[in-house]
Amino acid sequence: MGYGAFPEMACTPLAFVKLRRLALHREGMWIVRVALQRPYTFIVLALLILLAGPVLILRTPTDIFPNIDIPVIAVAWQFTGPLR
Repeated sequence: MGYGAFPEMACTPLAFVKLRRLALHREGMWIVRVALQRPYTFIVLALLILLAGPVLILRTPTDIFPNIDIPVIAVAWQFTGPLR
């Protein structure tokens, strides 16, 4: 029975679960665990985002024609005709 790249690290199922949890924590899955443990917190956060988003978008000033300094490059080329 193989244990992957590290046969000396053969572990029990419980140790495997602990290692997997540690790996998930490092990969960013901690937010899923928190969301499952505290669903109302994430519901309130979602409602705040839904309510604050349109309000902040409407309050953000917009300028139809903003002042932009566009870089300009001038190229002068003199062509005297084909050489014979």
